[in-house]
Amino acid sequence: KSDVKVYTVPWRGWAGKPGEVKNAPLSLVVEAVAATNELSVFQSVAVQALLDYKWRFFARDVYGWLAIIYLLGMTACFVQAEQHTRVLVYRFGWVTSPDENDIPSLEAIWYPRKAGLRTSAASDYEKCVADWGSAFEVWSSLTICENLFGWTYMITLLRAFLFLCVALIGGISAGPRAYFSTYWNFFDLVNNILQLVVNVMVLMPSTWKDELVAKAFHRLLSAGCLLAGLKLFW
Repeated sequence: KSDVKVYTVPWRGWAGKPGEVKNAPLSLVVEAVAATNELSVFQSVAVQALLDYKWRFFARDVYGWLAIIYLLGMTACFVQAEQHTRVLVYRFGWVTSPDENDIPSLEAIWYPRKAGLRTSAASDYEKCVADWGSAFEVWSSLTICENLFGWTYMITLLRAFLFLCVALIGGISAGPRAYFSTYWNFFDLVNNILQLVVNVMVLMPSTWKDELVAKAFHRLLSAGCLLAGLKLFW
């Protein structure tokens, strides 16, 4: 038997922890794979060891927190869509006079109680059908009409802003051409921007006055929920 000695090699930043070392080995491997489309390197023991270390050391925690935030944001997106649809259906009378150009007539089943507006007081009712002339009036009135409006608005805004920042950091790091070479990154960017557009339109008085704008808003709202769900299962 021969004597075996174990040495620790100080290889700072070898797994590419963000902000630690520029051109970390694992980052260089990923860049090379992106340039050559040669995936066999990931089968090597050395690269697998790098990936395992990175996952256990910090990536697992980062991914876990991002997943929790995204799930909360996606849930808030669906609740937001249901809430705003109730108000739109009642304000524009879609529930009482549906036609082939409006939202499907199943709304008569979904909203049997005056579009499902969760308010009974006369003053609250007036707020929900009033003529909103500013973003502040829209916010204060929707807060009365739908109890969870404030929460869903802030959570969806946080989700979209956070993941848009992550996408922009990735695009700046990889470069626009390399970043948009994969459909996933393009899809992710559209998903986040669409949610921000929806949140901006929520506070626009014209969304709740002009029926054409309202229909466009409702379609964007539905598309946002669809994209959010697709991203989760992609």
